[in-house]
Amino acid sequence: MAFNEFLGCEQPAYTRPIAGGLGQVEEVYPASQGGGELRLWGEVEVRQGDEVLFTARNKIVSQGLLHAIIGITRNHATLGGASTYNPTARVFNINDLTRSWIYVGTGTGATTEGMTDLVTPVTTKPDATSTDQDSPVAGTYRLKFIATWNSGSLGAVAVEEIGVYGHLFTTIDSTASTNGRLFARLSTTDSEFTGFTVNTAAPLTIEYRVVATFA
Repeated sequence: MAFNEFLGCEQPAYTRPIAGGLGQVEEVYPASQGGGELRLWGEVEVRQGDEVLFTARNKIVSQGLLHAIIGITRNHATLGGASTYNPTARVFNINDLTRSWIYVGTGTGATTEGMTDLVTPVTTKPDATSTDQDSPVAGTYRLKFIATWNSGSLGAVAVEEIGVYGHLFTTIDSTASTNGRLFARLSTTDSEFTGFTVNTAAPLTIEYRVVATFA
C-alpha cells in the first residue's frame, strides 16, 4: 500500500530524521533491495498571524504508531482483509471536526508512549482544517494537517502542550478505525518548544507534518 493511502491523502507526503527519540519509526519496512528503510516522524510549525513562532519535532504516541504499521501492512479501511481502499477512512480530514482536529493545552509533563489525550486540553476546536502534501526531494514525502483558529476564537491561553487527533486504528488487530484519537503530542516539558500565550488579536495556525523518507 502506498504511504499516501494509509494516511488518507490524495498525493504522497521532509526533514531529515534525528536519530532516536520516542515516536520515530526505524526499520519499519526494510527494503528488499538497496538496503534502505522507511523512517517516519512528525513535526509542527506554529504561526500567530504572519509570525512563525517555532518549528519543532514532536512525539508520535502508540496509537499513532499502531495506525502507521497497520496502514503499511494491510488495507486502511473498515473492510478487514479486503483489498479495496476506503477513501472515507482518512486519518486527517478537511473541515470534519468530528473525526480529526488539533488541540492546544495548558498541562505539563513528558509525553509517554501510552498517552491517549493531552494532560489539560483546551477543547476549543479549530475554525477550519485542511490538508496538503509534497515531496521536496526524491524518496521523501510529507503530509500536512493544518488547523486554524480565527482571531479571538481562543482566549489568551498559556500553551504548554499541543496534541494532534485523527481517525485511527488503535489496536494491532483493528479492523475499524475510531474518530478523534491522539496521534502525536509535543510539550514544553520535553523541551520541544517554549510556552507561549495565544494572541487573541491574530489567527493561530498549527501545521502538523507527518514525514516519511527512504534512508
